[in-house]
Amino acid sequence: MELGSEALSFVDDGVEEIGTASPPATNTAGLTMSPVQLELGNLNVINCGRGSLGDQPVNGSNCSLDYDYYLGRRDIVYATTEIKRLEGAPADFPKLPIVPENALGLCSIDCPPNSTDMEIRNFGLTRITMDQIHDIIQDVEDLKYNDAQYQMNNELQNRDAQTKKGIYSDDFSNTAQSDIYHAEWDARVNEIARFVAPDRIPRSTVLSVDQAGSNASFFGSLALLPGNETVLVEQNDWSEERNINPYAVFDKPPAMLQITPNLGRRGQTGINFTPSKSGIVLRCDGQVMASNLISDEAGRVSASFTIPTNARNGNRIVEMADGVYSARASLQINDPLVITRIERIIENRIIRVPVVQVVWRTQTIFVPRDPLAQTFSFTQNQVISSIGLQFTARDPSIPVTVQIRGVTTGLPNGVVFAEKVLAPNEISLSGETRIRFDDPFYAEANTSYSVVLLTNSTNYKVRTATLGKRGRWGIITRQTYMEDVLLESSNAETRTPLNGSDLAMKIYGYNFQSEGMIRFQPITGVQFSDINLDEYSAIPQGTTGLDWEYSTDGGVTWDAMVPAEEEPLPNLATRVQIRVRLSSSLANDTPAINFRDVNLVGYLNKTTGAYLTRENELTQGVESTKAYVQMQIPSGTTLQWFASNDGGLTWEAMTIQDTRPIDENWTEYTLVRTFTDNTGNKVRYKAEMTGTPLIYPRIHSLGATLS
Repeated sequence: MELGSEALSFVDDGVEEIGTASPPATNTAGLTMSPVQLELGNLNVINCGRGSLGDQPVNGSNCSLDYDYYLGRRDIVYATTEIKRLEGAPADFPKLPIVPENALGLCSIDCPPNSTDMEIRNFGLTRITMDQIHDIIQDVEDLKYNDAQYQMNNELQNRDAQTKKGIYSDDFSNTAQSDIYHAEWDARVNEIARFVAPDRIPRSTVLSVDQAGSNASFFGSLALLPGNETVLVEQNDWSEERNINPYAVFDKPPAMLQITPNLGRRGQTGINFTPSKSGIVLRCDGQVMASNLISDEAGRVSASFTIPTNARNGNRIVEMADGVYSARASLQINDPLVITRIERIIENRIIRVPVVQVVWRTQTIFVPRDPLAQTFSFTQNQVISSIGLQFTARDPSIPVTVQIRGVTTGLPNGVVFAEKVLAPNEISLSGETRIRFDDPFYAEANTSYSVVLLTNSTNYKVRTATLGKRGRWGIITRQTYMEDVLLESSNAETRTPLNGSDLAMKIYGYNFQSEGMIRFQPITGVQFSDINLDEYSAIPQGTTGLDWEYSTDGGVTWDAMVPAEEEPLPNLATRVQIRVRLSSSLANDTPAINFRDVNLVGYLNKTTGAYLTRENELTQGVESTKAYVQMQIPSGTTLQWFASNDGGLTWEAMTIQDTRPIDENWTEYTLVRTFTDNTGNKVRYKAEMTGTPLIYPRIHSLGATLS
């Protein structure tokens, strides 16, 4: 039967009667009924079926049903001056009552419906000592302080007076909060180590190699491990000769300009270059460097110039022109005092600029000119120094160009790794013609490259070997370049693979020694307290290494240093010498250094300095300020703080209220100042520092509150 929610009790008399009288209030049949069952899913329906006992209710009849309904309850035991129990409200799904104010909840008691099987849940209270309570209070204070520092640093992003809300901070990760253009400013901000210190005087010097004191292989601009040149792969046999340009459809190869070194410092680095004809003019970044240059019989010209001091930083164009033809190349120009290898700084860690393609130079061309090409590859890294070809005919006056290019989908692409122009009188017809590149190039393992021959003449011929044809020593039965192919083109666009044919050619490279050393000429007549080194090198991972060292006593003792990371000197140095140790665990691999652009930057710290913050303008007057400053003040140095609330017109000395050590390097000083005039609202801070060139005070962070 369906019961209403207002039903309170039910007594079963075992018999159902049809009548108009009110049902009996007690059981008249003397029978008992089994516990009532509830229909699943419907708490208001009771199943009164009893089998053989009593009668089934008759449809349409009246009956009376009394029952007892039990509810659960959750109580709380709590403590005030005594232990008490707080009863919760009974419910189908009981909830805990609210603990009275100024009372301590101890546990809860869960009372199931119509049951004594109660469950007690402890609130997890722990007994602690008074010392532990004091520690908790200190931890909370530290947390509040650190949160305030964090909030202050966040506020630095917005200098609006309405949003500053009486706080100021500088973590010296940049100079945004420093007034570096103020007349009194005489400090430097180290954004890597994040501190401010007295300013210093820098001096930059591009180092020169001490050839007699070095043990390395030197090329145009590269220095490698010492080694012996050897034949890496060769095809000595030949069966026929092939014309490089039999179709005569190719224009004159474009003028090429090669700059050595391909990067340098304004006003310091000397540059060599090479291209074509007489009356040639050379320009660097639009400025004329040389004129009336005359080329040789192969159309080559070489000269040198120094990068002008007013040239702009970055990649600039060096151009040579004779009025008809012109050639261009990119030259990276750097400021002498800037450490260019630093790309970005993350959590005090320097991320260096990748310069592999600057060290192992590449050039991209966009004109399709490669009538004859031979692809090749190696199973391990190799440094290629030269190519040997077998010429059988040459032109009386027109040169030939030999290039090493990259390969895309089996065909030569426009990336040039090495190039050499040969005059006719440099070509031998009776044996091998050796083409030595100014700088070697680095061939990576399992990567295809190509030797490309270019000329504007139909007279040049080279020897090739074809599988199955008769060679010098009988039938040719094997190919030297098993996975590579000889390619030719009749229109400078479509290339035809000559399967089974190879260029009669030798590829030369190096077997390197395991160790080498480059010593640079010493820098004398200087005074340095710190040094830094900017260099361009390529170090294959896992197999090679470069270890940089410096000496201040004429080479008697050497100390390690890391490029792009400042090295403080133990004493004031008047003579500095640099060397680098090269190493490799493999004979085919080597680190590479652009030895023409190793730049030493030395510093001499000033003995006094002044740091000033930018003006912080508030919307109301500032009566007092408290500053929290992390500093390092070595013995023999001083650091005095001043504050101003009138924009720096008057400065008032701050006094030390408290100190707190942070770590082995930094101590936090709490400084306070109550201003004479509490109406000023333009707040600045100033720190005056004194020290020596080797020992000086440093400021690590500044946080201040304004009242």
